Amino acid sequence: MRMGLNGTLVAAKEYIPIMEALGTSSVRVGKIEGSSLAVLFDTIRAMVEDHPRGILDFATIDEVMESIANGSLQVWGAGNAIELKLLALTTISMFKKKSALFVTWIGGSEFATYGPQLLDVAEKWCAMNGVHEIQASATPGWGKRLGKLGFVAPRIELIKAISYVKTDDGQLARKN
Repeated sequence: MRMGLNGTLVAAKEYIPIMEALGTSSVRVGKIEGSSLAVLFDTIRAMVEDHPRGILDFATIDEVMESIANGSLQVWGAGNAIELKLLALTTISMFKKKSALFVTWIGGSEFATYGPQLLDVAEKWCAMNGVHEIQASATPGWGKRLGKLGFVAPRIELIKAISYVKTDDGQLARKN
């Protein structure tokens, strides 16, 4: 059995080791969903709050947690019933021509140890679910780490803050 994009079991579970929330002290790596997600919800929230750079620049913690709860953000982790060592949040872009799993945030203390394994599990999940590639937006330091795992930078990311505001009367005015 495997997890489909909507969380239903499909086939070939051996390719997708789903992290169990209870009953193990050994570290497991995988996509966190279902009852495991419910059990770890507060832990995930605390971990995102402890490593806010990136995702909390554009969303509140409540918005992040709501997106996790409604499935807009997927949660991947490495850990056990006692502690999460590494956590990643992703979104899925699905188009007819190409689809991608986009890593929106990674946090935790042990990327060097568990990052390669976590990304390998995510890549297998993508292959099983018809997702064509994994994309990530990263700082230069994260870019170096991910580059060692096969990520390439075919383009650069440019960001421009909006320099206009909508006034009370519905007009646009340039910000000062």
